[in-house]
Amino acid sequence: MPQEYNGPRTAKGIVDAAIGKLANHVIPIGGKGKRASTYDDFVAQSDLPRVVFASAKSATPPLMKALSTEYLGRIAFAEVKSTDTDNVAKINVTSFPSVLLFPKGSEEALVYEGAMKLAGLTEFFDKYAAKRETSSSGKSSKGSKKPTAKKETPPAAVPAEVVEATSQSDVDACLSKPGFCAITFVIHEPEYPESTAAHLETLALLQKTAAQHPGFRYLWIDAQKHEAHRMMRDLGMSDMLPGLVVVNGPKNVYRVLTGPFDEAGLKAFLKDVSNGKGRFFKMQEKPTLGRTVKEKVKEKVKETVEDVKDGAAKTAEKARDAVEDAREKVVEAKEEAGRTVEELVKAVKEKAAEAKDKASGLADDAQAAVQDAAEKVMTNASETAESTKSAGADAAASAGSKVAEAHFAADEAARRTKLKVTEGADEARHVVREAAEKVQGKMHEAAAEAEEAMRRFKEKVSREKEEL
Repeated sequence: MPQEYNGPRTAKGIVDAAIGKLANHVIPIGGKGKRASTYDDFVAQSDLPRVVFASAKSATPPLMKALSTEYLGRIAFAEVKSTDTDNVAKINVTSFPSVLLFPKGSEEALVYEGAMKLAGLTEFFDKYAAKRETSSSGKSSKGSKKPTAKKETPPAAVPAEVVEATSQSDVDACLSKPGFCAITFVIHEPEYPESTAAHLETLALLQKTAAQHPGFRYLWIDAQKHEAHRMMRDLGMSDMLPGLVVVNGPKNVYRVLTGPFDEAGLKAFLKDVSNGKGRFFKMQEKPTLGRTVKEKVKEKVKETVEDVKDGAAKTAEKARDAVEDAREKVVEAKEEAGRTVEELVKAVKEKAAEAKDKASGLADDAQAAVQDAAEKVMTNASETAESTKSAGADAAASAGSKVAEAHFAADEAARRTKLKVTEGADEARHVVREAAEKVQGKMHEAAAEAEEAMRRFKEKVSREKEEL
């Protein structure tokens, strides 16, 4: 019935008074009083779904009071304080507030990962809450603590699907969602019938486990196909297969199955995980799936192609360097040949000039001698006829001899000059021929080096193609 309000006429005062009047059906776990209960006793109640609320506040929040009234007779509510370290360890929560729900007939908890808002919580609770009971008049009996009608069984949870993880995106998708992802590592060798039979048995066991424990997401990974040993090592798993690990991606924790991989072992392990029992570990690295054989071959081919490209580029660069080297050597040889020819031509010209000067000198000497003889003849011409004739004859003979000697010397000088010019020309041709042979030899060497570099490149490409 309505009650009179005598408090302050403010919004806060009115709201506080209304909240103070809210009925509280949340059972305190680990507390004192008639309504208090232990965690184990509360979870053991299987006639209704159960919600455990972990809170850091000293008083029960109004939202939980309202929800406990809304779902009275359909869901049982209990509260664990953050200061109750023993019970906090049992539910395995690290942040507050947190909400865990145990479906009817199950002792495995489902973790609510949404915002602590009325809409999200009611949507989550409605999936597992018992249906409202109705009276004979057809009206809802909401709020009745002792219903007379028989309760209806809530709809069974949809069995989880067991999926093969074939890529890193499959693993990331499973780990990105709230709750636990159960990952099983197996080895399947299709070429051996006994391996295939064992693999089918493992998958059947996982399907059965998923049907019994729908609160998990299930993946299986062929460890041999994906090189999953690194991922197993990062998660602290042994090399014994099959093996299972549960990972909570949003909370960055994991736990490894250390018991037997059979129906009883899996059931006990997943039940402890759901109830928060046992030790969980922080992940140091993001679980990373190894590459498949196809991916490794593709990467190897890519690396080989890159190596071939690099080798071809280096070989082409060496060939270009060799050609450039050859060109430089040809230019040097040409310059050297040009310098040698110029020096020879200069030497020949100098020798010719020297010979000409010498011939001119000899001709001058001869002319001077003739002139001298003539003068002597003229000087003695006045002498006696007899002596003149005799002396004239002698002088004429002497003059003729001198002239003959002068002509001979001039001829000899000309001959020697011609010989020097011929020798200089021959020497110049020899030097030019040697320079040309050197240039041709350098060009042959450069061509041979380029041909050898190309041959080695073709052999390397051929070997790498055979390896592929």
